[in-house]
Amino acid sequence: EKGLMVCYSEGDWQEIPIVGVVCCPSVKVEPVWVSFTEADQGWSRRIFLSPCTAAPVAFTITHKPTFRPITQAAAPPGLTSALYTHLHGSTPHPPTDNPAVFSFHPSFGTIPGLESNAPPFPVEVRFSPKGVARFQSTFRVEVAG
Repeated sequence: EKGLMVCYSEGDWQEIPIVGVVCCPSVKVEPVWVSFTEADQGWSRRIFLSPCTAAPVAFTITHKPTFRPITQAAAPPGLTSALYTHLHGSTPHPPTDNPAVFSFHPSFGTIPGLESNAPPFPVEVRFSPKGVARFQSTFRVEVAG
């Protein structure tokens, strides 16, 4: 391995060793969207994590609370039904953000770096609601190197 070769104005050369450190490890998640229908209760889907750096990447899957729009009943005075429908769509009941109905296996671990030529790392996503409702939750894959 070679370092950085520097040529000074008087013609002298010096080799300076260089060390690179990956400061921002990252992973690619595919697919980025997973959906289930009411008939899929108890079923699972897979997502795949692939490293974007040569170094191994530690990951943890965490829930990210989702902002939900106000309901028509709780709308401020002056918000007409037409405006509410325009802003939030015609859905009378927005989905519930309940991360407990989704589980991930594994929900944390370490992915080998790119140099290992390992296949994408599979993570199973399971949908297990206790009742009938619309659910929508956002999860984040947090990484550390």
